[in-house]
Amino acid sequence: MGNKATEPALPQTEKQDPMESKMNTKNIVGAALLTAFAAASIAPASAAVFEITPATHAEGIVNAVDANAKTITVGGQTYAVRNALDLLDVPQGAEADVTYFVEGGKRVILAVTPREAAGDLVD
Repeated sequence: MGNKATEPALPQTEKQDPMESKMNTKNIVGAALLTAFAAASIAPASAAVFEITPATHAEGIVNAVDANAKTITVGGQTYAVRNALDLLDVPQGAEADVTYFVEGGKRVILAVTPREAAGDLVD
C-alpha cells in the first residue's frame, strides 16, 4: 500500500509566460461578457409579443369608394385599405364581400371582392 505508482512527467518544450496566461484569461472573460451583452440586447426584440387579431368577414352594398383617402364604405361601415389599387375593381353600388382586421381602432381590409350579379354567373 505504501507504493504509489506515479506517471512519468512529460517533457515541457516551452514554458508558458504567466502574463500570457493572464491575458488569455482576460480575453476569454471579455469575450464571454461581450457575448452575454449582445445576447441580452437582442433578447427583447426576439421576445416581442405580437397580438394576433383574427380576420372578420362582412358583406354589403358599396356605398362609397375614395382612392385618395384609401377608404371604402360597405354597408355603412368605412374600411381602410393599404393600397388604393385594391379599390380599382370595386364599383360604387355593387355588392361586395370584405375581409378585414382591426388595427389601431381602424378596420383594415385584407380583401374586398365585388359579387357577380346573378345574371352574370356562368355555369
